[in-house]
Amino acid sequence: MTRVERSGVSAPPILGGKDARAAFSKAEAFFASRLETRRQRRFVFSAIYAHQEVVEALERLFHGKCAYCDICIAEGQASADHFRPKTGAVGLRRDYSSDHYWWLAYEWANLYPCCKVCDNLKGTKFPVDGKRAPLRAGPAALAREKRLLLDPCQDLPDDHLEFDGLGLVRGRTRKGEITIGVLGLNRGALVEARRVEAAKVLGLLRLIGQRVSGRLTRPLGAGADGDVVAALLAVTSAVFTGRYHREGQ
Repeated sequence: MTRVERSGVSAPPILGGKDARAAFSKAEAFFASRLETRRQRRFVFSAIYAHQEVVEALERLFHGKCAYCDICIAEGQASADHFRPKTGAVGLRRDYSSDHYWWLAYEWANLYPCCKVCDNLKGTKFPVDGKRAPLRAGPAALAREKRLLLDPCQDLPDDHLEFDGLGLVRGRTRKGEITIGVLGLNRGALVEARRVEAAKVLGLLRLIGQRVSGRLTRPLGAGADGDVVAALLAVTSAVFTGRYHREGQ
């Protein structure tokens, strides 16, 4: 997981258009009705949030990666995931809230690009410490909610997650540990991909060390050393931007 500044890409116009407003009004009317009445019906949200315009904007924002596990997603294969689920939020003890968080279904700030595996693992899980935010909570109230899932647009993942040379990730904090569990960030394919790239970085570091110790008559980066440095930067960038792995590999 990598920190991303959401301001890098503007909200797609379709999310503020008349169709989105009509869809919100429809959801608003449904969830305003009595719970006993709603239990007899299943509300179907408009798929405006998954429109191509929205998905493409999410792909630009996250540079083609899954917001949660950092794998590169094949073009056209990303899902528009609701960070806070549009309904049926599930907590740590499998507690269930049918009304959280319907009002965020078409909010740009609540949408993230997601690979199929993370999408399946996350589902409608959204654990919190204590009570959930009030229904129809705005940004300020949502910020006060003690969520236990890392948000790549709000949190600094490095403060919560720590990776080792074997490709495993562990939580530095409770939020980090829970995020790893919910999203399966130690699943086999991710661990192996991280291990391979970490080995490449260590190998290149050793090679640079050998060259530096054996020849200091010219600046590091000149001549053949430049190829080593370029390779190191490329691999390091791949490790930290998720280009080391594609879904299904």
